[in-house]
Amino acid sequence: MWGSFVFNQQMVEFKGQVLPSDHPQSLRVQYIFRKILETMEKDLGVGGEAATTSRGPRRGATHHLNGLNWEVRVVNGEKKNAYALPGGKIVVFSGIMEVFNSDAEIAIILGHEIAHVVGRHAAESIGRVLLGLICGLVLRKVLRVQQIDLSHDMLNYILQKPFSRGLEKEADRIGLLLSSGAGYDPRIAPDLYRKLGNNTSMLDDYISTHPSGETRAKHLSEDAFMKRAIRRYEESINGEFGFPQ
Repeated sequence: MWGSFVFNQQMVEFKGQVLPSDHPQSLRVQYIFRKILETMEKDLGVGGEAATTSRGPRRGATHHLNGLNWEVRVVNGEKKNAYALPGGKIVVFSGIMEVFNSDAEIAIILGHEIAHVVGRHAAESIGRVLLGLICGLVLRKVLRVQQIDLSHDMLNYILQKPFSRGLEKEADRIGLLLSSGAGYDPRIAPDLYRKLGNNTSMLDDYISTHPSGETRAKHLSEDAFMKRAIRRYEESINGEFGFPQ
């Protein structure tokens, strides 16, 4: 799987910066990560509700999770970012833990990245890129020019930004349900994302691939959704499991 290939290549690239598995920061992230995964496995099964929370039911929506070899690695460095790769590979930079330093905040960040894997967002994004390449080839043929006068950044914006923001919103919601199900209070999420908005220069790496903090805070604060997440959290700390209807 190409996600594993990219992950392994990056681990080589970050050689010397990847924290050992027994490092306190690695142990902390691994513990939170495993709690969320255990909850996800109990809740979802095949065709679980969390994977379809924003866009409606999709038959067999979680079959791709069966047998997945989940991994998370903490990379020591000032970069303040976290991201997911296909195949259950998550990379967290220690710099982001300097800003989001409580267990609940880390859980929300991890839940968001896990949700990208649950939602198969990378596959959907690749589809958009391929569509863009095909459109570019067609335009070159029709207009009989060797190059289209669009910068790489502009083309990336047109083809991916609106779609990726939609996926980010879905990942926020799926991720918050996952982290709240693992026993982490969802009520801190809006303030976490507002913190993003208040530290834009500090968090440029993260913000460049995610929606604005205020936008995320607003949609997670919606009354019906937050009540659902809180109920999920309360059921978790009371020893109950299962996604709320």
